[in-house]
Amino acid sequence: MRKTIYTIAAIFLYSTTISAQNKLDKATYDKLVDYVNCKYTKAYIDEKIRTKDKGLAHDYITDYNARLNPNLEKIHSFENALSYDDLRQSARYKRAEILIDNINDKKKDDFADWAKEEIIKKLISLPSNPIDFESYLSIKTAELKTDLEKQLHEFDNTSKPNIAETGTTTPPVTDGKGNNSTDFWQWFVIIFILAIIVVSKLKKLLTRSKNDDKKLEKKLSTLEKRIITLENENKQIASQSNRNENDEKSESAKSSIIETSKQNNENVATDNFVLYADSIYNETFHKVTATSTEDTIFKLVKTPSGKTATFEVYKDAHEKILRRPDFLEGCEVQKIGSQSVETTEKGEAELEYNTWKITKKAKIKFI
Repeated sequence: MRKTIYTIAAIFLYSTTISAQNKLDKATYDKLVDYVNCKYTKAYIDEKIRTKDKGLAHDYITDYNARLNPNLEKIHSFENALSYDDLRQSARYKRAEILIDNINDKKKDDFADWAKEEIIKKLISLPSNPIDFESYLSIKTAELKTDLEKQLHEFDNTSKPNIAETGTTTPPVTDGKGNNSTDFWQWFVIIFILAIIVVSKLKKLLTRSKNDDKKLEKKLSTLEKRIITLENENKQIASQSNRNENDEKSESAKSSIIETSKQNNENVATDNFVLYADSIYNETFHKVTATSTEDTIFKLVKTPSGKTATFEVYKDAHEKILRRPDFLEGCEVQKIGSQSVETTEKGEAELEYNTWKITKKAKIKFI
């Protein structure tokens, strides 16, 4: 059992570690935002120059082509993208600065629970207020979506350096579409192993329960046979006693046999299947004990399940019941005489919350 617990703990810790590694970290996400900003800024200014926008002076275009544009053309990966501050200072064009600020605001997003597809969708979305940038950058948006999918796929399949050496984590493993392919299989393996363990334990418990039931049934069957044998012996003794009332040796032998039978009966009665009760009140047995006392009125014999039992009047309580028939509350009583008490049909009881309740009344006859 201890080995099983250790195995489950190890699997869970491993899965948790893998799951933690499969999350896109904040630094990488911010670099992706900077990369998108660089690509959109270049495409926007290039389009303005191509359409000969009157807002761009000749000197600005010359300066852009000499300084900023060459740097932007060298950016082919988010890992070498210009930072927000460097890009904004180099752009020096009001409309481009509005675009840059809006894209940079994406760094405030809580992307922790987003799938890769959703991250890419959020990154390439364009602001529409106060300028409709989409009318200038719709073609670039489609190109950028494909570009980011490719870069993230390559990034996911490239192992990062050892954590102890760099302080960074291993990149997440995905299916190339932004979906984490490791989480599913890790949790699938854990659930599968747990299912096997649970089924194995249940099979053992069921097997053990069946074996216990068989042992109890066998033991009860043996006890019932012993009781029948003892009752037959008692009948034989009584018959022999009637035929040999004047024979002292026979009387002595009978007494010895009766004494032996009583001892055997007591041995049966003290078994775990037998209980004793002093009274019945509101269809419930009271003062239920494992041994008989001078106040005992009823004897209960449990079934193998231990949750149900049959009951009858205790043999040593007959005289007491003849004097006080009201002790038989919870039983159906038929009065024919007043010399002896006989249980003509055993009653039944069921254990509910540690209390034995009558489910079927016993039938008692006064003879």
